[in-house]
Amino acid sequence: MIKLTNRTINADVYTILQALLIELQQKGIDYLRVLKQNGNNIQTCCPYHKDGKERRPSGGITTVETPRAEAGVFHCFTCGMVATLPQLISYVFGFTDDGKYGEKWLLENFSSYKTTTRKDVLVKALQNLFQTPTQGQKYVT
Repeated sequence: MIKLTNRTINADVYTILQALLIELQQKGIDYLRVLKQNGNNIQTCCPYHKDGKERRPSGGITTVETPRAEAGVFHCFTCGMVATLPQLISYVFGFTDDGKYGEKWLLENFSSYKTTTRKDVLVKALQNLFQTPTQGQKYVT
């Protein structure tokens, strides 16, 4: 569960990151290449230094709320960067808006999120990826 300014997203952090990774790959953005579950954290490469081109993950994202951080907080152990999930999402899409785009992206993709399975989100993302355009739509090239 991710807390936003005025709403709460009921999807788990790993599911959100998987959907984010799929969209980044579709757009040719090479951030967050690695998502490795490790207890209550997800390890990933830091997009804030070395342009996200690390060989091994240097950052972690909390998956559960703890006394020190809410779920979805990113922390890089190399450069020390700390960001909320909306701030991280904004950054990987090229925005420096303190997470406003990230909140919008989360609400657009997960505001009506009812299921709790990662499979459902991944299946929907893949269906959207391979969807045949309807009449009047064009393929994006």
